[in-house]
Amino acid sequence: VSQSRYWTAEYETAAAGTGKKITVSYSLSGDAAGNYTAPAATVLNDGEITAKGLTVSGASALNRAYNGGKNVAVSGGSLQGVVSGDAANVILGGSPAGTVASEDVGNGKVVTVTGYTISGSAAGNYSLAQPTDVTVDITKASQTITFTLSSSSVLSTAGPISLSGSASSGLTVSFTSSDSLVATVAGSTLTVTGPGTVTITAAQAGNGNYEAATSVSQVLTVQDADLPIAGADSKTAAPIAGEPVKYAVAELLSNDSPSANPSDTRSPSISGVSATSARGGTVSRKGGWVIYTPNSAAVGSGTDSFT
Repeated sequence: VSQSRYWTAEYETAAAGTGKKITVSYSLSGDAAGNYTAPAATVLNDGEITAKGLTVSGASALNRAYNGGKNVAVSGGSLQGVVSGDAANVILGGSPAGTVASEDVGNGKVVTVTGYTISGSAAGNYSLAQPTDVTVDITKASQTITFTLSSSSVLSTAGPISLSGSASSGLTVSFTSSDSLVATVAGSTLTVTGPGTVTITAAQAGNGNYEAATSVSQVLTVQDADLPIAGADSKTAAPIAGEPVKYAVAELLSNDSPSANPSDTRSPSISGVSATSARGGTVSRKGGWVIYTPNSAAVGSGTDSFT
């Protein structure tokens, strides 16, 4: 005669938790089993069901240009590891976000992801691990330059001029002169060297995080402080063919300046005259007059320009 004893254990509920009730039941088998009574069921209260671990697959970070920060946008993803019967009762959600260890430009930078959560009636039976396989590419940012001259025209006697320009990146802007005979540049200081026209260019070459900026140029005119500035004179008359027309010297000089220097008080004078006219003829100066004599065949009105 032989006998065997069997037992089974069952949790009261399937939910994860500690201190859970377990009922252990016994049964007998064998040829003589009918001669015996199986032991009474045993109840234990120290059972534990741990939460099932879940992961997120398919999450991705949005590649972006350098912005000086470590945060990156993260989206997408689906749950992996949910028991089939719980699929409708465990929902992936939250507000995922990512950070990188360094804000600098680089490809395949590892992203630390936070913010994914699970919800639903069966969510308590699971634990969620944040994704660890997300990477991001951070590319160089563009930058722009702001640069203007305090004045587009100065005298040749002007002292050092401070140049002001800035880059949106905050990087230092450099300046160059197109003609050292008109102006030179050292750092951000422009020194006038002579009369003429010169182009001043502001540039920023970029660095590991910024692309080179498009340069910005401004034209500076340097007027010779010692040379007179002649105004344009044009007069309209209808002389008789071959007969002269007179123009007062004082009137012709009224829009002329002795130099570009506004503090120059000298009075300009006429040292010689010339003229152009569609009607031909000659021009001369006598006393306080400039005299124009048209060709003998000229008739009608015309415009005479004097220098």
